[in-house]
Amino acid sequence: MTAEISTPAPEDLWRQFAAICAIPHPSGHEEALREMLARQARDAGLAVRTDHAGNLRIDRPAAPGRENHPLILLQGHLDMVPQADAGTVFDFLHDPISTEIRDGWMSSTGNRTSLGADNGIGLATAMALLLDPALDAGPLALLATVQEETGMDGAFQVDPDFLECGLLLNLDTETEGEFCLGCAGGVRLEIRFRTDPVPCPAGLKGARIAVSGMKGGHSGTDIGLGRGNALSVLLDFLAGHHTCRIAELNGGSLDNAIPREAAALVAMPPDELPTLAAHAAEIARELRRKLDVFPDFAITVVPAGVPEKIWSKEAARRVIDALRHVPNGVLEYSEALQSTVTSSNLAVVQSLPDEVLARCLTRSFDDAKRNAAARDIALCCVRNGASVQSSDPYPGWIPQLEAGWLDRITAIYREMFSTEPNRMAVHAGLECGIFAAHHPGLNMLSIGPDIENPHSPSERVNIASVERFYRFLRRVLQESGLFYPTF
Repeated sequence: MTAEISTPAPEDLWRQFAAICAIPHPSGHEEALREMLARQARDAGLAVRTDHAGNLRIDRPAAPGRENHPLILLQGHLDMVPQADAGTVFDFLHDPISTEIRDGWMSSTGNRTSLGADNGIGLATAMALLLDPALDAGPLALLATVQEETGMDGAFQVDPDFLECGLLLNLDTETEGEFCLGCAGGVRLEIRFRTDPVPCPAGLKGARIAVSGMKGGHSGTDIGLGRGNALSVLLDFLAGHHTCRIAELNGGSLDNAIPREAAALVAMPPDELPTLAAHAAEIARELRRKLDVFPDFAITVVPAGVPEKIWSKEAARRVIDALRHVPNGVLEYSEALQSTVTSSNLAVVQSLPDEVLARCLTRSFDDAKRNAAARDIALCCVRNGASVQSSDPYPGWIPQLEAGWLDRITAIYREMFSTEPNRMAVHAGLECGIFAAHHPGLNMLSIGPDIENPHSPSERVNIASVERFYRFLRRVLQESGLFYPTF
């Protein structure tokens, strides 16, 4: 069930978002959503194209008398990050997202799953404008890409013709009033350690050590908020308790999400469990004072079945030592940009037969710094016997804070809202970085409404902010003729 909206924003926008929420669209499964948008466009007489990667472009002709205005390309991505709260049974391939409204914010019902406002609100806004017969604007188009969240595959493979425009407006920024003009590039690392399993010695008891109640969030924009990393917390705890023999270690789910939960199955002397549980509770109390976590944050130690096999002592030492000491979190911050410059997220640890897999995502505005941080992680792990592979490198978008067309858009914002927008760069992977590599000199700006906690079940979007975002974007499109001399 989708929440009903009462807001000055057009009903068409919220109807579009409700339709998007009703169609499952995690990364790699965007076909149904793409076809729904394409069908609406064809029914309205608009030109529709799909490229070999599955990206969608919809073109709307200029209103009479505005044929010479520059074409503005609205751009967003079709996929969402599928995240469900612990204990929630939800099939992201078949179940629709239900929504609710509390205190002016829309979220998934009960905050049980991610909402998909990233980037569903951007797509809904673009479609509402494209299909509005009353919009008096120059030529307009939408580019909706696939698999942005898992590697920006659509952006990398986009048909160059799909980028033809005078100005590209990316609708994937998550703070109202921010004009994003640069973004971080990134690279993913896949790290594998042998665990050399041995039979569990007789006399040991099984226990499950779990970290829960952390806020997680986007591994770029939220990495500097002091929320901590559940995997790092668990690794530090295990490092201080050498009598815990590890059988399994798991945590995190996606490269671009900060781990909210982590757990280990261990074997230990039976008389140590009460002491270990008390120590875990003490550490949790200390971390509540240091980190931004939910009130129910906890480190728990409870009895579990005795594992048949455990990691060898040497393998456990190598894994714990390496993963505890890889560069993680904010590595460099810029006061000038008021943004993290370089970071790395220990995103996933997964136990497999005879080995453990870890994944990291390293980001930076500067590709050389991104690569240096990735090398440091790789060296730390290789020294501990791991094999490391890098994949999916994507470039940063270097901020360009001065442009005539940008000044004109800034003036519109200032006139509408009596405040100055913040020109900034975002520590996250926007597709603009890849588009810039495809199409040097492309004029680009990224904007959006207030979206909090993307990539997590706590994701929510501010309804009034969406209304202001829509009005501003509509005004920019109607005045696009003013930008032409500045391109």
